[in-house]
Amino acid sequence: MARLKEYYKNQLREKIKQKFNLKNINEVPKLSKIVLNMGVGEAIADSKKINSASEDLMNITGQKPVVTNAKQSIAGFKLRKGLSIGCKVTLRKNRMYEFLDRLIYIALPRVRDFKGLSLKSFDDKGNYSIGIKEQIIFPEIDYDKIDKVRGMDISLVTSTQNIQHSFELLKGLNLPFTKGSFAKPDEAKTKLEKTSTNQPSKVSSELSADSLSVPVPNETKSNLEQSSVSNTTKTKNESKQTSVSESSEVELQQKQSTESKGV
Repeated sequence: MARLKEYYKNQLREKIKQKFNLKNINEVPKLSKIVLNMGVGEAIADSKKINSASEDLMNITGQKPVVTNAKQSIAGFKLRKGLSIGCKVTLRKNRMYEFLDRLIYIALPRVRDFKGLSLKSFDDKGNYSIGIKEQIIFPEIDYDKIDKVRGMDISLVTSTQNIQHSFELLKGLNLPFTKGSFAKPDEAKTKLEKTSTNQPSKVSSELSADSLSVPVPNETKSNLEQSSVSNTTKTKNESKQTSVSESSEVELQQKQSTESKGV
């Protein structure tokens, strides 16, 4: 039995059960599988590059990889549907734990300027992804025999969708995580939703404020005041003239009526 698998069954599983007050031992999270994916972009021009990448992946995992093909055509990358663009391996059971043991204690310490694994690489389903830039960190790879330094993606798939449980499982298996607070993707989503809902109202309020309070130069202010004063005086004079003309018309009508009576 693999060393990490034995440690999980005998010690770690019971610790996680007690920490989260789980009723059944089957509720305790466990590692389901590890998927290694190596993309080979240069295989578009030279299909033989897939063979060398598959050989590297087989030496690392001890299992024959599966060639991955393009699902759709992309003219910008000269990619045709069905063209081989990479290879992947899925590890389970004892072979999975043996690879994880070598990854933690041999491969990751050989990474240049390694400062630990980020806590932000968990997805919303409780899985964790690790990006490796060079396959030569694994002792199974001979640097003199490879044609090119390639990277790969390593996905650790767990049986739980609770990110906190998944984090406790991987931390218990001695994955070297960085120190700091554990950020949940759910909290990040809620923050993004809040900011997205608040931004339009903020913009509209700013627009309304700008449209209401427009800065006016002093010269234009004085000109506007003078024009408003002249307009008010003009309207006053016109109203006076109209009132005078109306009163004179009334007097003339009265005078004419008295003259007609006298006659």
